[in-house]
Order: sequence, then C-alpha cells, then structure tokens
Amino acid sequence: QLIIRDGGLLLSNTLGFGPGGNVSVAATDSIELSGINALKPSDGSGIFSTASGSGIGGNITVTTPRLVLQQGAQVTSRTSGFGQGGNLTVNASDSITASGTSNSGKAISTASSNTFSSGLFAQTSGAGDAGQLTIETGRLRVLDGAQISTITLNDGAAGNLLVRADDVELAGVALAADGEVIPTTITPVIASGLFASTYPNSKGNGATLRVETKRLSLRDGALVQTSTLGSGDAGNLIIKASDSVELAGTVKGELYPSSIQSLSGG
Repeated sequence: QLIIRDGGLLLSNTLGFGPGGNVSVAATDSIELSGINALKPSDGSGIFSTASGSGIGGNITVTTPRLVLQQGAQVTSRTSGFGQGGNLTVNASDSITASGTSNSGKAISTASSNTFSSGLFAQTSGAGDAGQLTIETGRLRVLDGAQISTITLNDGAAGNLLVRADDVELAGVALAADGEVIPTTITPVIASGLFASTYPNSKGNGATLRVETKRLSLRDGALVQTSTLGSGDAGNLIIKASDSVELAGTVKGELYPSSIQSLSGG
C-alpha cells in the first residue's frame, strides 16, 4: 500500500537537455493520494514527471488494484519546455476514484481562482508535445470536480487520452462548503469529466479522446469534452459503449447540463 498526502511528492524532473527518469509505482493493495501542502497551497500531493528544458520527460506507470485521488491530489506528466512530455499509463484492475478539488469543503471566500482538480493529467505549457494518457481499470469514477485530461496551453500538441473500463461514472462539479459552485478564471464551473483541451492563446492541436466501456454515465453537470480555445484544432471524440450511455441532471439552475461536447471557441 502506498499513501501520499498533505503535499507529499514522488517526482522525476529534467531541467536541461537530458531525458528525465521514468517513474514506476506498483502496489499490490492500493494507492491513495490526498490533500495539499498547507504551507504552499498551490502544491498538491501526487506523482509527477516534469520536463522544463529540451529533455524528454520521463514516463509514469502506475499499477495497482485500487487507485484513489482526492482533495487536489494528482498524477501528472508535464512539459514546459521544448522536450516532449512523458506518457502516463495507469492500470488499476479494480477501480480508480478521483474526487474533489484542492478547495473541497472550504468556504467559497477561500476557494480562489487557483483551485485545481484531483485527477490524472498530461499537459504541455511549452513547445514540446504532451505525452499520451492511457487508463485501464474495472471501474472509473470521477466525482465532485475531479478531472482526467490532456491539455495544451502553448505551441505543443496535447497527447491522446484513452480510457478502457467496464464502468465509467462521471458526476458533479466542484462545490464549496455551503454548496455554492466554485468558478475559475476560465470556466464558470469546474465540472467532473474527461477532457482533451487547448487553452486560450495556444497554438497546439488538441488530442483525440477515446472511451471504450460497457456503461458510461454522466450526472449532475459532468462532461466528456474535446475543445479548442486557441488557434489549434480540437481533437476527435470517440465513445464505444457496448451496453449503455446515460446523461442526467444539471447544475446551477439548468445552465450546465451533463453533456458530451466537441467545442471550438478559438
């Protein structure tokens, strides 16, 4: 069993020309990641691979029956330079549960614009392409503002996102202690879901988002979404569900329904 909490980190980082080291975590029972660093609230607990120069980021491989991420904890592969980001692969034979944000349960006055989601991420904020994000599990649950996403914020392309699971349940948005919706500077709500996105002023193309499952359920404002807010193209969105796809519920007076979307705002 591996437990990482309150800002604890497993980190592989390259700042120069050389490649970063790979991170491989195998736990026969479970992996539980939770919480943020109380002295530096912008830092969540988790497992990270980062590339800040021209070197290629290391790959992250997580293998366990059960993976839990909550209260802002993340597993993230990130590049902010010219090097390509490492791939992120998660194999959880029983389940993956991602829930909440770094400000879950706090008053809305303290839930500032730097609120970040629990979840699994592959992203680029530089010229290098982001790595691929691949998830295989029996049951995937993404709840209360948690997210699984590939993102480009700059010139690099986002990496593809592939989810294979018997059951995929996406539900809810990020809420403060009083039940109010927590907004961000980019979106009016932090929706739970699966995302392949390009951010405003970015030039890189978005990635393909592919879900292979028996049952897909979206409730209470959750999203499956490919989008572009920059000059790059959005990626394709592919869902193969052998049994059912269910969408139900809205948030904030029916303004934000549960939905499957492909959007262009750039």
